[in-house]
Amino acid sequence: MKKYKIISLLFLFSYSISYGNIPPPEKKERKTIVTIEKDKFFINGELTYKGRTW
Repeated sequence: MKKYKIISLLFLFSYSISYGNIPPPEKKERKTIVTIEKDKFFINGELTYKGRTW
C-alpha cells in the first residue's frame, strides 16, 4: 500500500512540474462596444431600449 502512495505522489509531482508552467491562453479582443451618451445606452452603436429614458 505504501508503494502506491509513493508512486501516486511522484506522478502528481511530475505532472505539476510539467504542466504547471504552461502560460494562460491569450485574451481575445472584444468586439462589443458599449457607450453611454446622456440618458441613452448604446451597444455596438445601436440604441437599446428605444423610447425609454433613465
